[in-house]
Amino acid sequence: MIVINERTIGLWFLQITQTQDWLLGLEWVDDQSMKAGKGDINLVYRFRYYAEDGVDRKDPENIHNEKDTKNWYSGIVCSKKEEAIEKVRMIANKLKEGGAIGKVDELLYTGDPESFMKTFSNRPYMHVKKIEKTAEA
Repeated sequence: MIVINERTIGLWFLQITQTQDWLLGLEWVDDQSMKAGKGDINLVYRFRYYAEDGVDRKDPENIHNEKDTKNWYSGIVCSKKEEAIEKVRMIANKLKEGGAIGKVDELLYTGDPESFMKTFSNRPYMHVKKIEKTAEA
């Protein structure tokens, strides 16, 4: 799962085929790296394969289907923020060159989490669930 918070750097989405899409998020691992603008960055992405169930994904009521298969991956990259963003753009462009049918949708975090969430949650492919921060989190 990709979590949006003050450490978020950006999100990318690409429709690969009519039955597959890709979503990637970048976030700082800790506050120290975030303040320095370089250091450990968490990269989380997934490929979603739509279930063959006859559901029309263009209908907003059906865009998120629990029967779809989602394969999640993550890793840590040590980099400057700008370098990490450029690397993600290269990955997205390679997927696009490989025959992806959609255009790459990129949204970079500008420091306002409410505005960022509002903008990205209005995308037709996004499924957003608000999780309240607790004292334990």
